[in-house]
Amino acid sequence: MSVDFAVDRQAWRHLADAQVNVELDTGDMILNLGPQHPATHGTLRLVVRLDGERVIAADPVIGYMHRGYEKLTEFRTYPQITTLINRIDWLSSFANEVPFISGAEMLMGIEAPPRAQYIRTVLTELSRIATFLLFLGEMGLQVGAITPAFYGFRDREYVLNLIEAVTGGRFHPNFVSDLAELVKARLTLLVLLTTAVGFYLGAESPINYKALFQTVFGTAAAAAGAAALNQWWERRADALMHRTKTRPLPAGRMAPLQALVLGSALSVFGVVYLAIFCNALSALLTAITVAIYIFAYTPLKRTSTANTAVGAIPGAIPPMIGWAAARGDIGPGAWSLFVIVFLWQMPHFFAIAWMCREDYSRAGFRMISSDDSSGERSASQSVFFCILLLVLAGLPAFVGVASYVYQPIELLLGGLFVAVAMRFLRLRTPSAARLLFFASIAYLPLLLTALVLTKL
Repeated sequence: MSVDFAVDRQAWRHLADAQVNVELDTGDMILNLGPQHPATHGTLRLVVRLDGERVIAADPVIGYMHRGYEKLTEFRTYPQITTLINRIDWLSSFANEVPFISGAEMLMGIEAPPRAQYIRTVLTELSRIATFLLFLGEMGLQVGAITPAFYGFRDREYVLNLIEAVTGGRFHPNFVSDLAELVKARLTLLVLLTTAVGFYLGAESPINYKALFQTVFGTAAAAAGAAALNQWWERRADALMHRTKTRPLPAGRMAPLQALVLGSALSVFGVVYLAIFCNALSALLTAITVAIYIFAYTPLKRTSTANTAVGAIPGAIPPMIGWAAARGDIGPGAWSLFVIVFLWQMPHFFAIAWMCREDYSRAGFRMISSDDSSGERSASQSVFFCILLLVLAGLPAFVGVASYVYQPIELLLGGLFVAVAMRFLRLRTPSAARLLFFASIAYLPLLLTALVLTKL
Protein backbone atom coordinates (compact mmCIF):
# COMPACT_ATOMS: atom_id res chain seq x y z
CA MET A 1 0.00 0.00 0.00
CA SER A 2 2.91 2.35 0.71
CA VAL A 3 4.37 1.75 -2.79
CA ASP A 4 0.99 2.42 -4.41
CA PHE A 5 0.62 5.58 -2.38
CA ALA A 6 4.04 6.80 -3.44
CA VAL A 7 3.22 6.15 -7.09
CA ASP A 8 -0.09 7.95 -6.76
CA ARG A 9 1.58 10.86 -5.05
CA GLN A 10 4.10 11.17 -7.84
CA ALA A 11 1.28 11.06 -10.36
CA TRP A 12 -0.56 13.85 -8.61
CA ARG A 13 2.59 15.96 -8.50
CA HIS A 14 3.02 15.42 -12.22
CA LEU A 15 -0.53 16.57 -12.88
CA ALA A 16 -0.11 19.57 -10.62
CA ASP A 17 3.04 20.67 -12.38
CA ALA A 18 1.56 20.25 -15.83
CA GLN A 19 0.23 23.33 -17.60
CA VAL A 20 -3.09 22.68 -19.23
CA ASN A 21 -4.29 25.30 -21.67
CA VAL A 22 -7.98 25.05 -22.44
CA GLU A 23 -9.78 27.57 -24.65
CA LEU A 24 -13.33 28.10 -23.41
CA ASP A 25 -15.74 29.66 -25.85
CA THR A 26 -17.81 31.78 -23.47
CA GLY A 27 -20.42 34.38 -24.27
CA ASP A 28 -21.81 37.14 -22.09
CA MET A 29 -23.54 35.95 -18.94
CA ILE A 30 -26.52 37.65 -17.33
CA LEU A 31 -26.47 37.67 -13.53
CA ASN A 32 -29.21 38.98 -11.25
CA LEU A 33 -27.90 40.80 -8.19
CA GLY A 34 -30.42 41.60 -5.48
CA PRO A 35 -32.75 42.61 -4.09
CA GLN A 36 -30.39 42.77 -1.15
CA HIS A 37 -31.71 42.55 2.38
CA PRO A 38 -31.52 44.40 4.68
CA ALA A 39 -29.39 46.94 2.82
CA THR A 40 -31.79 47.81 -0.01
CA HIS A 41 -35.02 46.23 1.24
CA GLY A 42 -36.15 45.22 -2.20
CA THR A 43 -35.93 48.73 -3.60
CA LEU A 44 -33.18 47.92 -6.10
CA ARG A 45 -31.75 45.02 -8.03
CA LEU A 46 -29.10 44.98 -10.74
CA VAL A 47 -29.23 42.96 -13.94
CA VAL A 48 -25.52 42.56 -14.59
CA ARG A 49 -23.93 41.48 -17.90
CA LEU A 50 -20.59 39.74 -17.42
CA ASP A 51 -17.71 39.01 -19.79
CA GLY A 52 -15.93 36.40 -17.74
CA GLU A 53 -15.45 38.12 -14.42
CA ARG A 54 -15.61 41.61 -15.89
CA VAL A 55 -18.83 43.61 -15.60
CA ILE A 56 -19.60 45.17 -18.95
CA ALA A 57 -23.13 46.44 -18.20
CA ALA A 58 -25.44 46.91 -15.26
CA ASP A 59 -29.11 47.75 -15.59
CA PRO A 60 -30.76 48.98 -12.34
CA VAL A 61 -34.33 47.80 -11.77
CA ILE A 62 -36.22 49.90 -9.24
CA GLY A 63 -38.55 47.81 -7.13
CA TYR A 64 -40.94 48.60 -4.30
CA MET A 65 -40.44 49.31 -0.65
CA HIS A 66 -40.51 46.51 1.87
CA ARG A 67 -44.32 46.63 2.29
CA GLY A 68 -45.19 47.84 -1.21
CA TYR A 69 -45.77 51.33 0.17
CA GLU A 70 -45.80 52.92 -3.29
CA LYS A 71 -48.63 50.69 -4.49
CA LEU A 72 -50.65 51.31 -1.32
CA THR A 73 -50.53 55.08 -1.83
CA GLU A 74 -51.75 54.90 -5.43
CA PHE A 75 -55.41 54.50 -4.41
CA ARG A 76 -55.48 56.28 -1.05
CA THR A 77 -55.90 59.92 -0.06
CA TYR A 78 -53.33 61.83 1.97
CA PRO A 79 -55.16 61.36 5.30
CA GLN A 80 -55.41 57.62 4.61
CA ILE A 81 -51.68 57.17 4.15
CA THR A 82 -50.75 58.94 7.36
CA THR A 83 -50.40 55.68 9.27
CA LEU A 84 -48.43 54.14 6.39
CA ILE A 85 -45.65 56.71 6.46
CA ASN A 86 -43.75 54.82 9.13
CA ARG A 87 -43.39 51.84 6.79
CA ILE A 88 -40.84 53.70 4.67
CA ASP A 89 -38.21 52.91 7.29
CA TRP A 90 -39.59 50.66 9.98
CA LEU A 91 -36.33 50.82 11.95
CA SER A 92 -36.92 54.50 12.66
CA SER A 93 -40.60 54.73 11.89
CA PHE A 94 -41.54 57.59 14.19
CA ALA A 95 -38.93 59.79 12.54
CA ASN A 96 -40.90 59.34 9.29
CA GLU A 97 -44.26 60.30 10.76
CA VAL A 98 -43.14 63.53 12.41
CA PRO A 99 -41.87 65.28 9.22
CA PHE A 100 -44.98 64.19 7.31
CA ILE A 101 -47.38 65.48 9.95
CA SER A 102 -45.29 68.61 10.51
CA GLY A 103 -45.41 69.38 6.79
CA ALA A 104 -49.17 68.95 6.74
CA GLU A 105 -49.53 71.24 9.75
CA MET A 106 -47.35 73.90 8.14
CA LEU A 107 -49.44 73.83 4.97
CA MET A 108 -52.63 74.26 6.99
CA GLY A 109 -51.18 76.85 9.35
CA ILE A 110 -51.58 74.63 12.40
CA GLU A 111 -49.20 74.71 15.35
CA ALA A 112 -49.15 71.68 17.62
CA PRO A 113 -49.41 72.32 21.37
CA PRO A 114 -46.07 72.48 23.21
CA ARG A 115 -46.76 69.22 25.03
CA ALA A 116 -47.32 67.43 21.72
CA GLN A 117 -44.10 68.90 20.32
CA TYR A 118 -42.15 67.69 23.36
CA ILE A 119 -43.60 64.19 23.02
CA ARG A 120 -42.76 64.12 19.31
CA THR A 121 -39.19 65.23 19.93
CA VAL A 122 -38.59 62.68 22.68
CA LEU A 123 -40.10 59.82 20.69
CA THR A 124 -38.14 60.75 17.57
CA GLU A 125 -34.92 60.71 19.60
CA LEU A 126 -35.86 57.35 21.13
CA SER A 127 -36.54 56.02 17.65
CA ARG A 128 -33.11 57.19 16.53
CA ILE A 129 -31.44 55.56 19.55
CA ALA A 130 -33.21 52.27 18.83
CA THR A 131 -31.94 52.40 15.24
CA PHE A 132 -28.35 52.98 16.31
CA LEU A 133 -28.51 50.15 18.84
CA LEU A 134 -29.60 47.80 16.08
CA PHE A 135 -26.84 49.11 13.81
CA LEU A 136 -24.16 48.60 16.44
CA GLY A 137 -25.34 45.08 17.18
CA GLU A 138 -25.48 44.13 13.50
CA MET A 139 -22.06 45.67 12.86
CA GLY A 140 -20.65 43.36 15.51
CA LEU A 141 -22.14 40.38 13.73
CA GLN A 142 -20.57 41.45 10.46
CA VAL A 143 -17.08 41.35 12.00
CA GLY A 144 -17.67 38.08 13.83
CA ALA A 145 -18.61 39.32 17.30
CA ILE A 146 -21.98 38.04 18.43
CA THR A 147 -21.95 39.45 21.99
CA PRO A 148 -22.45 43.09 20.90
CA ALA A 149 -25.56 41.99 19.00
CA PHE A 150 -27.08 40.58 22.18
CA TYR A 151 -26.31 43.76 24.10
CA GLY A 152 -27.67 45.92 21.28
CA PHE A 153 -30.95 44.02 21.03
CA ARG A 154 -31.34 43.93 24.81
CA ASP A 155 -30.97 47.68 25.22
CA ARG A 156 -33.08 48.32 22.14
CA GLU A 157 -35.97 46.46 23.80
CA TYR A 158 -35.90 48.97 26.66
CA VAL A 159 -36.31 51.79 24.15
CA LEU A 160 -39.09 50.03 22.23
CA ASN A 161 -40.93 49.40 25.49
CA LEU A 162 -40.97 53.15 26.13
CA ILE A 163 -42.27 53.86 22.62
CA GLU A 164 -44.97 51.20 23.00
CA ALA A 165 -46.03 52.59 26.37
CA VAL A 166 -46.78 55.96 24.75
CA THR A 167 -48.13 55.00 21.32
CA GLY A 168 -49.29 51.40 21.60
CA GLY A 169 -46.92 50.22 18.84
CA ARG A 170 -43.29 49.17 18.69
CA PHE A 171 -42.31 49.15 15.01
CA HIS A 172 -45.29 51.08 13.65
CA PRO A 173 -46.28 53.50 16.43
CA ASN A 174 -49.32 55.68 15.88
CA PHE A 175 -51.91 57.08 18.22
CA VAL A 176 -54.77 55.96 15.97
CA SER A 177 -54.23 52.35 17.10
CA ASP A 178 -55.07 53.28 20.70
CA LEU A 179 -58.33 54.88 19.60
CA ALA A 180 -59.21 51.79 17.55
CA GLU A 181 -58.49 49.56 20.52
CA LEU A 182 -60.49 51.74 22.89
CA VAL A 183 -63.64 51.50 20.75
CA LYS A 184 -63.03 47.79 20.02
CA ALA A 185 -62.94 48.32 16.29
CA ARG A 186 -63.29 44.64 15.34
CA LEU A 187 -66.29 44.12 17.63
CA THR A 188 -67.85 47.34 16.34
CA LEU A 189 -67.37 46.08 12.79
CA LEU A 190 -69.46 43.01 13.63
CA VAL A 191 -72.18 45.26 15.01
CA LEU A 192 -72.18 47.23 11.77
CA LEU A 193 -72.44 44.04 9.73
CA THR A 194 -75.50 42.77 11.58
CA THR A 195 -77.09 46.23 11.53
CA ALA A 196 -76.62 46.53 7.77
CA VAL A 197 -78.06 43.06 7.18
CA GLY A 198 -81.05 43.87 9.38
CA PHE A 199 -81.68 47.06 7.39
CA TYR A 200 -81.34 45.27 4.04
CA LEU A 201 -83.67 42.44 5.00
CA GLY A 202 -86.24 44.83 6.42
CA ALA A 203 -86.15 47.35 3.60
CA GLU A 204 -88.40 47.25 0.57
CA SER A 205 -86.95 47.45 -2.92
CA PRO A 206 -85.32 49.67 -4.07
CA ILE A 207 -82.89 49.95 -1.17
CA ASN A 208 -82.39 53.47 0.18
CA TYR A 209 -78.61 53.39 0.50
CA LYS A 210 -78.45 56.84 2.04
CA ALA A 211 -80.70 55.67 4.87
CA LEU A 212 -78.59 52.52 5.16
CA PHE A 213 -75.46 54.60 5.61
CA GLN A 214 -77.12 56.84 8.18
CA THR A 215 -78.29 53.82 10.15
CA VAL A 216 -74.88 52.18 10.14
CA PHE A 217 -73.11 55.44 10.96
CA GLY A 218 -75.30 56.21 13.97
CA THR A 219 -75.09 52.64 15.25
CA ALA A 220 -71.30 52.67 14.80
CA ALA A 221 -70.95 55.80 16.92
CA ALA A 222 -73.10 54.36 19.71
CA ALA A 223 -71.33 50.98 19.61
CA ALA A 224 -67.91 52.65 19.73
CA GLY A 225 -69.02 54.78 22.67
CA ALA A 226 -70.36 51.78 24.56
CA ALA A 227 -67.09 49.91 24.02
CA ALA A 228 -65.09 52.88 25.33
CA LEU A 229 -67.32 53.16 28.39
CA ASN A 230 -66.95 49.42 29.02
CA GLN A 231 -63.17 49.74 29.00
CA TRP A 232 -63.35 52.77 31.27
CA TRP A 233 -65.48 50.78 33.74
CA GLU A 234 -63.22 47.71 33.66
CA ARG A 235 -59.84 49.45 33.45
CA ARG A 236 -58.63 48.10 36.80
CA ALA A 237 -59.76 44.56 36.02
CA ASP A 238 -58.19 44.78 32.56
CA ALA A 239 -54.85 45.58 34.20
CA LEU A 240 -54.96 42.15 35.88
CA MET A 241 -55.54 40.17 32.68
CA HIS A 242 -52.78 39.24 30.29
CA ARG A 243 -54.98 39.66 27.23
CA THR A 244 -56.14 43.17 28.16
CA LYS A 245 -53.37 44.74 30.25
CA THR A 246 -51.86 46.43 27.19
CA ARG A 247 -55.06 48.30 26.36
CA PRO A 248 -54.74 52.10 26.41
CA LEU A 249 -56.33 52.63 29.84
CA PRO A 250 -54.65 49.93 31.96
CA ALA A 251 -51.33 50.58 30.22
CA GLY A 252 -51.57 54.27 31.13
CA ARG A 253 -51.42 55.55 27.55
CA MET A 254 -54.79 57.26 27.91
CA ALA A 255 -56.34 59.07 30.85
CA PRO A 256 -59.58 57.55 32.24
CA LEU A 257 -61.34 60.92 31.94
CA GLN A 258 -60.56 61.03 28.22
CA ALA A 259 -62.13 57.61 27.69
CA LEU A 260 -65.16 58.52 29.79
CA VAL A 261 -65.78 61.74 27.89
CA LEU A 262 -65.19 60.16 24.50
CA GLY A 263 -67.39 57.15 25.26
CA SER A 264 -70.22 59.26 26.61
CA ALA A 265 -70.05 61.69 23.69
CA LEU A 266 -70.07 58.94 21.07
CA SER A 267 -72.96 57.08 22.73
CA VAL A 268 -75.14 60.18 23.03
CA PHE A 269 -74.24 61.31 19.52
CA GLY A 270 -75.15 57.93 18.03
CA VAL A 271 -78.57 57.86 19.68
CA VAL A 272 -79.37 61.47 18.79
CA TYR A 273 -78.15 61.00 15.22
CA LEU A 274 -80.44 58.00 14.70
CA ALA A 275 -83.38 59.90 16.20
CA ILE A 276 -82.86 62.80 13.78
CA PHE A 277 -81.90 61.03 10.55
CA CYS A 278 -83.65 57.65 10.94
CA ASN A 279 -86.52 57.27 13.39
CA ALA A 280 -87.29 57.24 17.09
CA LEU A 281 -87.63 53.45 17.29
CA SER A 282 -84.10 52.79 16.02
CA ALA A 283 -82.77 55.44 18.42
CA LEU A 284 -84.67 53.86 21.33
CA LEU A 285 -83.30 50.40 20.53
CA THR A 286 -79.79 51.85 20.36
CA ALA A 287 -80.20 53.54 23.73
CA ILE A 288 -81.46 50.27 25.23
CA THR A 289 -78.44 48.46 23.77
CA VAL A 290 -75.96 50.89 25.32
CA ALA A 291 -77.78 50.88 28.66
CA ILE A 292 -77.87 47.08 28.98
CA TYR A 293 -74.26 46.73 27.87
CA ILE A 294 -72.93 49.33 30.33
CA PHE A 295 -75.27 49.14 33.32
CA ALA A 296 -76.29 45.46 33.28
CA TYR A 297 -73.71 43.29 31.50
CA THR A 298 -70.55 45.11 32.66
CA PRO A 299 -71.22 45.07 36.44
CA LEU A 300 -72.82 41.61 36.22
CA LYS A 301 -69.51 40.09 35.11
CA ARG A 302 -68.31 40.29 38.72
CA THR A 303 -71.45 38.93 40.36
CA SER A 304 -73.13 36.27 38.22
CA THR A 305 -72.34 33.72 35.54
CA ALA A 306 -75.52 34.88 33.80
CA ASN A 307 -73.53 37.81 32.42
CA THR A 308 -72.91 35.99 29.13
CA ALA A 309 -76.64 35.61 28.45
CA VAL A 310 -77.33 39.20 29.52
CA GLY A 311 -74.44 40.47 27.40
CA ALA A 312 -75.81 38.60 24.39
CA ILE A 313 -78.96 40.77 24.47
CA PRO A 314 -77.28 44.04 23.43
CA GLY A 315 -75.18 42.02 21.01
CA ALA A 316 -78.34 40.73 19.30
CA ILE A 317 -80.25 44.04 19.10
CA PRO A 318 -78.25 45.69 16.23
CA PRO A 319 -80.06 43.77 13.43
CA MET A 320 -83.31 44.94 15.01
CA ILE A 321 -81.98 48.50 14.90
CA GLY A 322 -81.36 48.13 11.17
CA TRP A 323 -84.80 46.57 10.64
CA ALA A 324 -86.52 49.32 12.65
CA ALA A 325 -84.67 52.02 10.71
CA ALA A 326 -85.85 50.50 7.44
CA ARG A 327 -89.47 49.68 8.35
CA GLY A 328 -90.30 51.62 11.47
CA ASP A 329 -91.38 48.50 13.36
CA ILE A 330 -89.92 45.33 14.86
CA GLY A 331 -92.02 42.52 13.46
CA PRO A 332 -91.39 38.74 13.40
CA GLY A 333 -88.57 39.16 10.88
CA ALA A 334 -86.63 41.40 13.26
CA TRP A 335 -87.17 39.00 16.16
CA SER A 336 -85.95 36.05 14.07
CA LEU A 337 -82.68 37.90 13.45
CA PHE A 338 -82.43 38.68 17.16
CA VAL A 339 -82.78 34.98 18.02
CA ILE A 340 -80.07 33.98 15.55
CA VAL A 341 -77.48 36.48 16.76
CA PHE A 342 -78.34 35.85 20.41
CA LEU A 343 -77.88 32.08 20.16
CA TRP A 344 -74.73 32.44 18.04
CA GLN A 345 -73.01 34.48 20.73
CA MET A 346 -73.29 31.75 23.37
CA PRO A 347 -70.88 29.13 21.96
CA HIS A 348 -68.70 31.93 20.62
CA PHE A 349 -68.15 33.42 24.07
CA PHE A 350 -68.10 30.05 25.87
CA ALA A 351 -65.10 29.08 23.77
CA ILE A 352 -63.32 32.36 24.58
CA ALA A 353 -64.18 32.16 28.27
CA TRP A 354 -62.85 28.62 28.62
CA MET A 355 -59.59 29.40 26.83
CA CYS A 356 -59.10 32.53 28.98
CA ARG A 357 -60.61 31.18 32.21
CA GLU A 358 -57.47 31.84 34.27
CA ASP A 359 -57.36 35.42 33.04
CA TYR A 360 -61.01 35.98 33.89
CA SER A 361 -60.54 34.47 37.34
CA ARG A 362 -57.53 36.70 37.95
CA ALA A 363 -59.68 39.74 37.22
CA GLY A 364 -62.54 38.53 39.42
CA PHE A 365 -64.99 37.90 36.59
CA ARG A 366 -67.53 35.12 37.15
CA MET A 367 -67.89 32.97 34.06
CA ILE A 368 -69.25 29.46 33.68
CA SER A 369 -65.70 28.44 32.84
CA SER A 370 -64.17 29.85 36.03
CA ASP A 371 -64.26 26.53 37.90
CA ASP A 372 -64.60 24.38 34.80
CA SER A 373 -61.03 23.18 34.36
CA SER A 374 -62.18 20.03 32.56
CA GLY A 375 -64.20 22.04 30.03
CA GLU A 376 -67.22 19.77 30.36
CA ARG A 377 -69.67 22.49 31.35
CA SER A 378 -68.49 24.99 28.74
CA ALA A 379 -68.46 22.39 25.98
CA SER A 380 -71.88 20.93 26.84
CA GLN A 381 -73.42 24.40 26.94
CA SER A 382 -71.83 25.17 23.58
CA VAL A 383 -73.36 22.03 22.06
CA PHE A 384 -76.77 22.88 23.54
CA PHE A 385 -76.87 26.37 22.06
CA CYS A 386 -75.47 25.20 18.71
CA ILE A 387 -78.32 22.70 18.44
CA LEU A 388 -80.83 25.41 19.38
CA LEU A 389 -79.28 27.62 16.73
CA LEU A 390 -79.54 24.82 14.15
CA VAL A 391 -83.27 24.54 14.83
CA LEU A 392 -84.19 28.21 15.19
CA ALA A 393 -81.94 29.74 12.54
CA GLY A 394 -84.50 28.62 9.98
CA LEU A 395 -87.09 31.07 11.35
CA PRO A 396 -86.49 33.76 8.67
CA ALA A 397 -87.77 31.34 6.03
CA PHE A 398 -90.99 30.75 7.99
CA VAL A 399 -91.75 34.41 8.69
CA GLY A 400 -91.30 35.52 5.10
CA VAL A 401 -87.86 37.12 5.28
CA ALA A 402 -86.00 34.57 3.13
CA SER A 403 -87.03 31.96 0.60
CA TYR A 404 -86.96 28.24 1.36
CA VAL A 405 -83.67 27.98 -0.51
CA TYR A 406 -82.18 29.44 2.65
CA GLN A 407 -83.14 26.42 4.75
CA PRO A 408 -80.76 23.79 3.33
CA ILE A 409 -77.92 26.31 3.51
CA GLU A 410 -78.76 27.05 7.13
CA LEU A 411 -78.97 23.34 7.97
CA LEU A 412 -75.58 22.69 6.39
CA LEU A 413 -73.88 25.56 8.22
CA GLY A 414 -75.64 24.74 11.49
CA GLY A 415 -74.74 21.06 11.18
CA LEU A 416 -71.07 21.88 10.74
CA PHE A 417 -71.25 24.26 13.70
CA VAL A 418 -72.77 21.53 15.88
CA ALA A 419 -70.09 19.07 14.74
CA VAL A 420 -67.32 21.44 15.80
CA ALA A 421 -69.04 21.97 19.18
CA MET A 422 -69.35 18.18 19.60
CA ARG A 423 -65.63 17.89 18.92
CA PHE A 424 -64.98 20.39 21.69
CA LEU A 425 -67.17 18.31 24.04
CA ARG A 426 -65.31 15.13 23.10
CA LEU A 427 -61.75 16.46 23.30
CA ARG A 428 -62.04 19.42 25.68
CA THR A 429 -58.68 20.82 24.68
CA PRO A 430 -57.59 24.41 23.97
CA SER A 431 -57.18 23.58 20.28
CA ALA A 432 -60.75 22.24 20.12
CA ALA A 433 -62.07 25.37 21.84
CA ARG A 434 -60.05 27.54 19.48
CA LEU A 435 -61.52 25.70 16.49
CA LEU A 436 -65.02 26.34 17.84
CA PHE A 437 -64.16 30.03 18.22
CA PHE A 438 -62.95 30.30 14.61
CA ALA A 439 -65.92 28.26 13.39
CA SER A 440 -68.26 30.75 15.05
CA ILE A 441 -66.47 33.62 13.32
CA ALA A 442 -66.98 31.91 9.95
CA TYR A 443 -70.56 30.79 10.64
CA LEU A 444 -72.28 34.12 11.19
CA PRO A 445 -71.05 35.97 8.06
CA LEU A 446 -71.85 32.93 5.92
CA LEU A 447 -75.35 32.65 7.38
CA LEU A 448 -76.02 36.37 6.96
CA THR A 449 -74.78 36.14 3.37
CA ALA A 450 -77.24 33.32 2.74
CA LEU A 451 -80.04 35.47 4.19
CA VAL A 452 -79.14 38.40 1.96
CA LEU A 453 -78.94 36.23 -1.18
CA THR A 454 -82.27 34.47 -0.49
CA LYS A 455 -84.20 37.53 0.60
CA LEU A 456 -87.81 37.56 -0.60
